Amino acid sequence: MTKQLPIWVWVFTLLAAVGSLVSIAQRYRVEAGNRAVALALEWPVITEAAATSGLPVDQAIIELQQAGMRAVVLPEDTIGDALDRGDLRLVVDSVGQAKWLVGRLNQDDVLKALRRRSILTPSSDGRGIQLGADLPYQVLRSVSLGLDPAAARQVKGAGLFLVARSSNIPSPSREYVKAIISDAGEKGADGFLPQGDSVLGSRAHLKEMAETLEHQGLVYCSPEFAKMVGETTMLTSNPQNVVRLHAIQAAEIERMTPQEVIERYARAAGERNQRILLVRPFDSNQDTPLRSLAASLDLVAKGVVKEKLKVSQPRPWANPSVPAWVPILIACGVFGACCGLAMTVLSSRWCQGVVILLGLLSSGLALKGDPQYLATFAAMVFPVLAYEGLKSWRKCHPVIQFGLISLVSIVGGLCVAGLLNGPAYFVRAESFWAVKMAHFLPIIAVTAMVVRDQFELPKVAMTPVTWGALFVGGVALIGLGFMLARTGNDNPAAVSGVELKLRSVLERYFSVRPRTKEFAIGHPAMFIGLAALVRPNRKAQVTGGFLTALGMIGQTSMVNTMCHLHTPVFVGLVRIAIGLVAGLAVGLALWPLVRRWLPA
Repeated sequence: MTKQLPIWVWVFTLLAAVGSLVSIAQRYRVEAGNRAVALALEWPVITEAAATSGLPVDQAIIELQQAGMRAVVLPEDTIGDALDRGDLRLVVDSVGQAKWLVGRLNQDDVLKALRRRSILTPSSDGRGIQLGADLPYQVLRSVSLGLDPAAARQVKGAGLFLVARSSNIPSPSREYVKAIISDAGEKGADGFLPQGDSVLGSRAHLKEMAETLEHQGLVYCSPEFAKMVGETTMLTSNPQNVVRLHAIQAAEIERMTPQEVIERYARAAGERNQRILLVRPFDSNQDTPLRSLAASLDLVAKGVVKEKLKVSQPRPWANPSVPAWVPILIACGVFGACCGLAMTVLSSRWCQGVVILLGLLSSGLALKGDPQYLATFAAMVFPVLAYEGLKSWRKCHPVIQFGLISLVSIVGGLCVAGLLNGPAYFVRAESFWAVKMAHFLPIIAVTAMVVRDQFELPKVAMTPVTWGALFVGGVALIGLGFMLARTGNDNPAAVSGVELKLRSVLERYFSVRPRTKEFAIGHPAMFIGLAALVRPNRKAQVTGGFLTALGMIGQTSMVNTMCHLHTPVFVGLVRIAIGLVAGLAVGLALWPLVRRWLPA
């Protein structure tokens, strides 16, 4: 058994908690001031619904606005689109070679578009715009004419947020990128949404594109879950000019029920700070396509309002403006707690020195503007510190012990949220890179400490391994591996259909869905383990020790909740609170059954 933690460790823990809460309060202020979510529709969807319903587009826009539409995504017009509509016509010479473009579109606009792609001979004649020789037809069709000015005027005339959408081309020049963005700005666009698998512009020009967007007064609309080339650069270049956008593909909607569609849009806005929801029709019970589209908008709007958000035009995130002394206070608190834990748990002076040195280095880096390492230290130190603190709380009731160990563990998550605070984290331009490490290393450390406390290690090393022990160890490793795959901001493990149904049930009965591994596994195991440790017999002590180690799943999961920095901080705190109450209730319900199995 090791010695108890010194009293001054709790003073440093309090300092870290206070500094983190001050930073989080500033973040909450910013999040509370930006609750506007825009429901958007694509322009072709609007015009098609209006045409098939026998209404003019202006009237359709009015009806859709009444249903909740606040933004319109307007794709770029191309020469191919103009040819298909009959606004342009291709004239060929005697040998079948394309030579001129004629039509009722403004010839100056077409000339500018062709020159941007460097596929136009300087001269033209009375028969139309003269094209260069040997011009591939598909290249001609792909030439962007920018936004349709008539459509842009209709959207802006209705007071809607206009999002320009444009695709990339091979090897775009700096001048081409600026021309496309400038054209969108001149026609009244408020935001820019990339189309295809790459952002407009080459990698060398992406930062300049971000500057051009800000100069033209356009925000960058970042599509969630889209793996586009250049997306990360766009986000990191100017995170304070980014609005995140969520969309559901038409093929996905076909496989979902209307309630699932509504819940997905609502969760995207309420739990992941998406501020534009690109809605596609999913309510097919109406008699016309326009009414179906309006009904879909209305249902999503109600889901958004249920999340305590407002249907309105979107805007980027403001900077929380955290006071300069806050990171210093957090760094002092984390470093002091780290020192106290190292001097109490580690017997080797050399190991103590290494841990203290790493804590000092991470604190220094945090004060220099790189808080990731200190956040990692905090996320791992406080759950282990909470377990070690049990030695000082042995005489307390198990419910009080459960509350104390949870409070100390949560400080680790508060430090992460307090240190990594700003628009770059809100829009996921940056994220906490040590999520998996912070989730599992404390569990491993506490398990080792339980073995140290409950067994004599020399004797354990000499004890033969049984098949039962191998089986239990294998199951534990498989469980940890599955949790590792499921943990993180973008976990690769698929969610089963049964779990999706369970999540749906939890979301209906709780304001925020608690994490299953907290209220169903971690917290009940922690409470039952603490209750078993109170009993003065060997079987209860060993059982309680290992249930406490299992209960660390819930403790590190709470820290992990605060590491999802794109989630509103209030949602994370409510999720933790609901999980604690529900998990304690499950533990209290199961304890009488476990108590019968344990000797008195």
